[in-house]
Order: sequence, then C-alpha cells, then structure tokens
Amino acid sequence: NKSNSNDIISLFGPPSTTSTFDNNIWIYIERKKTNSSIFKLGNQKTIKNNVVILEINSKGLLAKKEIYDLNNMNNYKFSKNIL
Repeated sequence: NKSNSNDIISLFGPPSTTSTFDNNIWIYIERKKTNSSIFKLGNQKTIKNNVVILEINSKGLLAKKEIYDLNNMNNYKFSKNIL
C-alpha cells in the first residue's frame, strides 16, 4: 500500500495486459528463449518465463502482488476428464 500506479508504470512501463474481468489487475509478462542446439534444428528452450500480477485498489495503490517464474509455473496439476 505504498506504491501507486504511477510508480509502477515508471518502474515497469505499461502492463502487458489487464484483466478482462477487473481493470485493476495488471499483468506483466517476461519471456526469453534461446536456441537449444544446432542439432535440434530450430527448437528453442525457454530460459526465462516470469509473470507479475499486480492488483491496484480503488485509490490507485498497490494492494497485492503475485510473482510466478519458470519453476513454480510447472507445479499446476490438471484433472483428467474420463468419459
């Protein structure tokens, strides 16, 4: 509750996207890929995949932040739909 939306824009720039349900959620995405090797013919390996989700309250102050990186994005498990 100390940083306001102007501080955030000066640090990160405009958000990559905003939430379609709530305009006070700003999402910043950073992704960096590199060629894995010559032998794999153009396959790329993701070396950075960072997502920052910021929630701005009605007064324009930062209320909540969540940071996801390459390691904790892979921890999601999806249920199998069996027909």
